[in-house]
Formats: sequence, C-alpha cells, structure tokens
Amino acid sequence: MKEEDRLRIRKDREEPDFFRYSREERLSLPGAPKPPPQGGFFRRNPSLTIVLLDILILLVIGFGVYFFLGRISHQAKISGYLVILRGIPYQDVVFATLTVKNINNKPAIQPGKIFVRFTMSKSKGEFSLSASLPAKPGEEIILREAIPFEENGDTLYAHISVGEKAKRLSRDLKQ
Repeated sequence: MKEEDRLRIRKDREEPDFFRYSREERLSLPGAPKPPPQGGFFRRNPSLTIVLLDILILLVIGFGVYFFLGRISHQAKISGYLVILRGIPYQDVVFATLTVKNINNKPAIQPGKIFVRFTMSKSKGEFSLSASLPAKPGEEIILREAIPFEENGDTLYAHISVGEKAKRLSRDLKQ
C-alpha cells in the first residue's frame, strides 16, 4: 500500500460522519461540573470564609490579651525618661531599684529632679528618695533602697514625680 493511499481521504464511504451533542445529557452525567453557587465572594468560598474568621478571632484575642493582661506596670516613660522598677526580696528586706535613663535625643539644658516614694502593699512604711535627672542622652542613674519585707506585702510600689508629671509603678515580688 502506498503512502499516498493512506493519507487520501476516502469520499466513497457508505456512512456519512455523524456528530450528536446534547448539553443537558452531558451535564446530567455524574462527573459533570456543578454550576457555581450564586451569591457573593464569601458564599462561593466557604473554606476561605472560615480561615478569615479564624484569623480575625485570633487577632481579637491577641489584642485583648495585650491590652488587658499584658500591660507592663514596672516601667514607664516620663518627660523623656525611661523609668524601670525592680525589686528583689532577700530574707527580711526587699532591695528596691529604680533605674532612670534619659531617652531624649538632645541633652537637657537644665535637668530637673526626680522624687521617688517606695511602699509595699499592705504595709504602712514609706521610703522617699530624690536625685538629679541624667542630662546627657543615654545616661542613666540608679536609685536604691532596702525596704523591710513583711510576709503579707507581695507588691512593691514606686510613686514617681518628675516636674509636674507623676506615675505609679508596681512590681510583683512573687515572680
């Protein structure tokens, strides 16, 4: 058989070519694609909706924990100074330390004074200190005091005044 005979189209066939197409029949088959649901973007993608709601719930919980439970109560910024309270109980005293660091970019022309009053919870004693604030940027001072420790006092407080601004810091000693 010649190659030309194989490639030649036979026109003398007995049956003509027949093609039948029915869209309804094709869509009724089990493997046919289903039409997309009507509605908005989130109705067409329910799994994406669930993922986005999960992320939103986690963000709300995270912000709630941060703002209500995660507040740092042992440090504060007052008039361009970072103030950190530390307390270490040892036998019958608590060693209270207040670190004051200048976080301003420019040196202070006339540094003021800081006034600190240390107290313990459920205790009537107060211990007051004062010092000049650090003048240069990055410079820090440390105020220390030994406070008598009582068994029922578990929180150290520092009442701080810098100029006209005042803050109250606390530190839990049971940590």
